[in-house]
Amino acid sequence: MTARRGRLSPLAVAAIFVVVLGSMQFGLAYSRGEILRQEPLTDAEERLRAELRAAADAERAAAGLEPARRGESPRQAAQETARALVGMDYFGAPTGVGVRPDADPPLPNRKGLCYRVPAKLTVDHPGWDGGEDPSSAASRAVAERLVGLLGTANVGVLTRPNDHRHGLGVAIDGDVVYAVYRTCNLGY
Repeated sequence: MTARRGRLSPLAVAAIFVVVLGSMQFGLAYSRGEILRQEPLTDAEERLRAELRAAADAERAAAGLEPARRGESPRQAAQETARALVGMDYFGAPTGVGVRPDADPPLPNRKGLCYRVPAKLTVDHPGWDGGEDPSSAASRAVAERLVGLLGTANVGVLTRPNDHRHGLGVAIDGDVVYAVYRTCNLGY
């Protein structure tokens, strides 16, 4: 089909419509966290993440803020980053916090309008049990130490406003725990 000079053919208009609609659908699915690969957490990681959420919300309450508004996309990106840290030599010390611009390779999931703070903690709590089946007291103590570490980062990730969506990723590798706190201003 040809169009008169200066006009689009109906086929071109339909093609543009399909591309725009598909892009909108992809963007919506990504913002809901449906695009990222999902790996199930172990029971110990799930318990630790719950303790971390509670400790982070307590830190926010102490700063006069409401509990963090959670988002699936930031949570999944944070979880994927935490899992990647297990296989990386990102922190050269037993305990560390913060994004290292000089890291090789760099952390995955770098996105605009998002802040992330990774942390590594080598656990020495007697109830930790190598991360296999830590006691509730050990999980709580580790969560509090990790929130303390995350709070030392200079980007104030724990105190971002609730127009940001918050996500938390956790990976346990024996006596080493990796956590990533992520906030994204997704505009909704």
